[in-house]
Amino acid sequence: DYGRALEGLMGPHRAAIDRHTTVLVLGDGRSNHADPRLDLFAELAEGARRLVWLCPEPPSLWGTGDSVLPDYRVHCTRLDHVRTVRDLERALDELLAHY
Repeated sequence: DYGRALEGLMGPHRAAIDRHTTVLVLGDGRSNHADPRLDLFAELAEGARRLVWLCPEPPSLWGTGDSVLPDYRVHCTRLDHVRTVRDLERALDELLAHY
């Protein structure tokens, strides 16, 4: 439930997220038909320096069923399909190269 997770993050920790913060989200972007709280995600992205999402599902599944990943994607600095350790290594190397 990303909406509930965002409420838990943005409530007590909102002030800690600033232009020096990189937010890393790990997950499939499926809402389980709950409110994804896109408003809070947009606020999080606007306040942070970077918002990076690493998703284990292939891009062909983004936006299918209960996936709201395309709605989150517009607020992400970067969105990568990361399924294996090799994928994770590549994504992190690319992120750090731009840091």
